[in-house]
Amino acid sequence: MTLLRKSGLIISRRGPGGGHLLARPANEIDLDQLISALEGPFWESETGRRGDQTDRRADCQSLREVWREVAQMTQRALAKVTLADLLERERNRAFTYHI
Repeated sequence: MTLLRKSGLIISRRGPGGGHLLARPANEIDLDQLISALEGPFWESETGRRGDQTDRRADCQSLREVWREVAQMTQRALAKVTLADLLERERNRAFTYHI
């Protein structure tokens, strides 16, 4: 919860009736923001974290470029889905009856 609060996605209230609340409406918080807050950026090869486990030989450059593109596509896809979208999907699934 601390990571979500520090990233501005939730607010915390103390005392009776307190707890955690979304800082913005659910339709303004996308999955990219949520995952980035919890896990960090998708691709951090420049900083030496994710995506930079191989050495920097020229023959690895092409593969790193492909993984960077995959990360960018994933990030764009996650940015299109909001928490409100997820809630709607779950609501639709909860009321689906199979005969």
